[in-house]
Amino acid sequence: MNNRILYIVLFMLSVFHMAYSQNIGFHYDDAGNCISREIIVLSKAPKGKAATSVEPMRIAEKDILINQTDGKLRIEVSGYDATDNFACSIFNYSGHEIMSAHPRSSSANLYTESLPTGVYILRVSLNGEKMSRKIIKK
Repeated sequence: MNNRILYIVLFMLSVFHMAYSQNIGFHYDDAGNCISREIIVLSKAPKGKAATSVEPMRIAEKDILINQTDGKLRIEVSGYDATDNFACSIFNYSGHEIMSAHPRSSSANLYTESLPTGVYILRVSLNGEKMSRKIIKK
């Protein structure tokens, strides 16, 4: 009877381990001292292509719509005119510009699949007016 319970518990643990794996990450300061540790649980479930829409923002008398999918940010300007000066950039939290686009149409695509997961700042500029939004890459 004890062996049967032991086998059931081992089986349940192996199923959990197959579904989730863990990595431990360490962060160091410039002197080489460990300053933090994090446990990262990675799911082996298939990724979906779920889209996240951020509510439209209004700058320069036009609506800006931001759609975020797994590997792409799409920024659309409603009522775009060919004379509009439209630009968008992604910054990390240190303030470094990671990528930018200066489209000549009503929409811009920023491909984010190469970026590590984290929090970024999206800055959209239209005719001299600017807005910033926090973007979370999962």
